[in-house]
Amino acid sequence: TFCRGDFDAGLAILEGIGRHERKGLLPNFFSPDGRNHAYNSVDASLWYFWAVQQMLHYSDNLEKVRATMWPVMKNIIKSFMTGAILNIYIAGNGLLHAGNAHTNLTWMDARVGDIPVTPRWGFTVEINALWYNALCFMRELAASFGEKLPFPEELLQRIPASFQEVFWMENGAYLGDVFSNNTLDPAIRPNQIFALSLPFSPLDARQARGVVKKVEEHLLTPFGLRTLSPTDAAYRGHYEGDAAKRDGAYHQGTVWPWLLGPFGEACLKVKEDKEQARIFLLEHLRFFLRQHLGVAGLGCISEIFDGDPPHKPRGCFAQA
Repeated sequence: TFCRGDFDAGLAILEGIGRHERKGLLPNFFSPDGRNHAYNSVDASLWYFWAVQQMLHYSDNLEKVRATMWPVMKNIIKSFMTGAILNIYIAGNGLLHAGNAHTNLTWMDARVGDIPVTPRWGFTVEINALWYNALCFMRELAASFGEKLPFPEELLQRIPASFQEVFWMENGAYLGDVFSNNTLDPAIRPNQIFALSLPFSPLDARQARGVVKKVEEHLLTPFGLRTLSPTDAAYRGHYEGDAAKRDGAYHQGTVWPWLLGPFGEACLKVKEDKEQARIFLLEHLRFFLRQHLGVAGLGCISEIFDGDPPHKPRGCFAQA
């Protein structure tokens, strides 16, 4: 809405969602009855900060933010700092913990029966990238509003070092996916791209280049990013079969086109030749749209694609 100049709709969405904040959480989806909304994700609250950042990027309406969104964001930060529900809390190193072995609180939330297909509880890479971005943004806003921060400012010095210590894998030059039970999952997944695509990054320049290179080599396809490297034993290259088989492949190699956005943002940040990066990304998107828009749903973009060539479109055929 903000990119299109439809500011009234964008503001209405942000205000409307903000009214549903409960104990630091925002709904993962809204129920048809208007009452039993699903509060089962940790990232929805943190993406709210990014959405407000986008609004300010295009409109610079600080007074609107202070009146309607600032209180919501302060409630989220305070709840996370004191320990929200769903086992969400701040560890001593400043990183954000969420969930347990029975929960699915990130966007990779597929389950077969009651068992998470992609267990991602503990300290996840994109949640902590979002956490750091949110805190940095809060510092900017607090300075503009002349208000006190709702968290110790030293957190902003502590988190980048902790983030790099926990997630950075020098052997391979990329970020691991989840730190849980004192072990880092070394799976090559697209979640690491958010550590540099967001407005504030906890990585240094060398690490940022390593992440883009790894994602480009293992995950980039003409239609989006794979959710897991094909070199991984758990990789599933086709999204097909019954519900259990499909859910088993949903985030285990299946391609998601929405991830092209953050990948593009990351590329534009780290590539030395910005013009070449811009041309590369435009051609990538144009090829994708030429190949796809007349295939699954006319004028529509499918939700997902097979990880293996020819990357057949799957899932919801009118996701966008």
